[in-house]
Amino acid sequence: MMKVLVVEDNENVCSMIDMFFIKEGIEGIFIHDGNEGYKRAINEEWDLIILDWMLPGMDGVTICRKIRETKNMVPIIMLTAKDSESDQVLGLEIGADDYVTKPFSPLTLMARIKAVTRRANQSNQTMEQMEVIETHHFKINKETREVFLDGHIIPDLTPKEFDLLVFFAQHPRQVFTREQILDRVKNFFLWLLESIFLILLIPFIAFYMIKDISYLTDAFWSIVPKKWRKQMKIFIRNVDTSLGSYIRGQFIVSATVGTISALLFWLIKLKYPLLLGAVLGMTNVIPYFGPIIGAVPAVIVAATMSMKTVILVIVIVIVLQFLEGNVLSPLIMGRSLQMHPLMIIFSILIGGEVGGVVGLIFAVPIVAIIKTTLKQIFDQIQSREIEDDQNKMEEQCKKY
Repeated sequence: MMKVLVVEDNENVCSMIDMFFIKEGIEGIFIHDGNEGYKRAINEEWDLIILDWMLPGMDGVTICRKIRETKNMVPIIMLTAKDSESDQVLGLEIGADDYVTKPFSPLTLMARIKAVTRRANQSNQTMEQMEVIETHHFKINKETREVFLDGHIIPDLTPKEFDLLVFFAQHPRQVFTREQILDRVKNFFLWLLESIFLILLIPFIAFYMIKDISYLTDAFWSIVPKKWRKQMKIFIRNVDTSLGSYIRGQFIVSATVGTISALLFWLIKLKYPLLLGAVLGMTNVIPYFGPIIGAVPAVIVAATMSMKTVILVIVIVIVLQFLEGNVLSPLIMGRSLQMHPLMIIFSILIGGEVGGVVGLIFAVPIVAIIKTTLKQIFDQIQSREIEDDQNKMEEQCKKY
């Protein structure tokens, strides 16, 4: 439930606002004195604060300015009878998020409340995506996992302490119970344990599948109708041949790219040319983006030598990426899979658009399986037509 502080000395206005708050499911706290309103504003957590301009004790402008001086960015709406342009500008300049003049429609006020809180929520979501979070005293770098307090680094933070600090910094002005924090930490560790468990489970699954392959094969064929078994076996054999050809072709392309890049790295006197060439070749499994990912270690090593070496490495990677994507892969993979190079290129492009990086990796194998399926269907239709023609010829021969 949204919690809103309303500092307004007119009780009739408060009653009208409260009626609409109840209807919208908003918890409204109404204060009629400026000094008391300021104390409640800075000492409690609020989703929104509505301030009247003229108040006994402390006026709304002063309250708003003092709240902003504490770096509290809670959304604030000024609610006042002052309707001059200069007053509106003053209210917005001292930190108010919106300005509503009296008399006003309660529906208009509710619309302004929803708009202001929506912008605030979007701002919080943006903060969650930021790599560097800055608050009043803290600067947190999520990428390097460094925390600075007033410009001085805080050493020896444990991973859990850092994650909790990031969590609180990403959710300012929000209060969390101990149970809520523990739930978030527990969910993270459960996800981590599940991931580790799945990774450890894969070798055991592979072992038992290889060990009992004959039993699994028999079990599979036992549930396939007999009339379909022959065609199914032909289909699986053809798919196995196509995927095997794809893997061999991909290995040849990666080995070629790795060998050429290692040789070029050696010619420009880059350190560790064999290792960096091997990395470039292995990441080449990912079309288009693979060479870029594999080039990162080479660029880092080159940066320790000279800017000229960095430029040469980048040029080598760009040229290799162009040759691999437009010449080597379509040519080698096309021959391995018996597919036209243009079909390889188009399948990669479509896969990238549909599935991103995963689509780029699996586009060619999927197209190969589709091609095998269509070819078998076509062959099956042709064989039936031939069989029908033979039966007709035999019937005609019997007549004569």
